[in-house]
Amino acid sequence: MHFQDQIQLRDGWLFARGSCEGAERVDYDDHGFIPVTLPHDWQISEKRDPDMEMGWSQGYYPRNETGWYRLRFDAPMNWRGRCVSLKLDGCQRFYDIYLNGVRVGGHRYGYVPTLTALDSQLRYGQGNILAIQVNREKNLGDRWYSGAGLCRMASLLVDEKVHIAPWSVFVKYELDGDAVHGQIEVGCVNAAETESGSCLSLSLKDAAGEQVWQAK
Repeated sequence: MHFQDQIQLRDGWLFARGSCEGAERVDYDDHGFIPVTLPHDWQISEKRDPDMEMGWSQGYYPRNETGWYRLRFDAPMNWRGRCVSLKLDGCQRFYDIYLNGVRVGGHRYGYVPTLTALDSQLRYGQGNILAIQVNREKNLGDRWYSGAGLCRMASLLVDEKVHIAPWSVFVKYELDGDAVHGQIEVGCVNAAETESGSCLSLSLKDAAGEQVWQAK
């Protein structure tokens, strides 16, 4: 069982404001889009509006708009049979995710990371089109400037069918004199169609790098 490969999607994005009807399609003409690098905030480039509702929370930068992001990427053949997910560390604020013209996920909150499985629509050994529609029209503002769009990093996670689940490792401990009593929790995923004989191995090292505890 291999730990996940994380491929940052910093470059190669194209962006446009507006409804851009049909921008989720593979054959959509995106020549009018502009290249952007993540993290990206389109709100900060808007002209300030002193009459904006709740403008005090956003520096009077308008936020009630829709934007589209498009990215072309290849899916190598050796990804077939593995779990491929899109990780968004944060996207403001309401968004829908499309892969090769099909909606594969979305979220309605901008401050938490999300994982979206891509396996079902991936085209292995060829190019793929990832499109994300971001909508700010349904929210007036926060208590601070939040920005709009893919304002945090995006990545592809490529895992084996049996893998450690992202964000699933937790450690709790108590000190009792010179002794430490602890508990480790790890979440594992088996996305294969058959049972797995995999073994999870845990080890603890001291400050010098020496192993002081191990369990399977």
